[in-house]
Amino acid sequence: MKQSYQPELNFIFEYPLSRNGMVQELTTELNVLRFGLSNIQEIGQDYSDVIDRVILVPLRKLLCENQSVIKLLCPDFKMMPIKGRLIDLEDKLKLYITPFDFVKVDEWITIDDWISQKIAYYDKQATDCQRSIDENTFLQIVNRIKKKQDKLDFQNLYKKETISYKGENVVVYSLVDDNSETVNSAFNTLKQTGYYDLTVYDFIKHLADKRGAHLDTSASVFIETINKPDQNQLNAIRCWALQLIFAVKEQIPEFADYWSDAPVPYE
Repeated sequence: MKQSYQPELNFIFEYPLSRNGMVQELTTELNVLRFGLSNIQEIGQDYSDVIDRVILVPLRKLLCENQSVIKLLCPDFKMMPIKGRLIDLEDKLKLYITPFDFVKVDEWITIDDWISQKIAYYDKQATDCQRSIDENTFLQIVNRIKKKQDKLDFQNLYKKETISYKGENVVVYSLVDDNSETVNSAFNTLKQTGYYDLTVYDFIKHLADKRGAHLDTSASVFIETINKPDQNQLNAIRCWALQLIFAVKEQIPEFADYWSDAPVPYE
């Protein structure tokens, strides 16, 4: 029996964007970044967090997603590597501080390499491995380990105990022994889960998720502190937003004339 077919509108079907459609989407995202950057001075320090929340979501969408519209428009898209002042802090902590250098095009790196850079890290070896970790941090580390067996192997390196710290009882997980094999295994896992290193990807993702895309009740005070603006009202994400705009202007033809009066970072 013949049946007539009549397509109807629905809330499921999605159509792929044409190049023109993707250009329009990218224009909107860049306009959001431009709006945030253009209002840093006018809006004042009391609303500094507002500026960052405006910038964070498009920054993550454009640079931290596999199907980013930037990658679709320009598969070989590159960004400026982190170059600037690397300072030494307590406990072997190293941190890049703003302003970041705007380097020449021939020094730019792929997005995958860019998000893998470290903005902060502890310059530690296995011998510096933390012997005891507070319960909350330990459980978050375990949650970051993907494979079930790897989780079990890591958990078996530690024993749960209650200690006294500043007059209070604190639950911690301590290494079962001080053998080099145990210490090395623990240190390697801590490195892999980001305990000692903060990549650009994790930095942006954390701030965007905790402060931009979700109303979370927990956040890393440490990461928030790293993102504090300097005396010129610049921080990492604001520098990256401006660098991104210039990278798009350089590599995607439709944007060659975008924001023609933007501040020139280099001659």
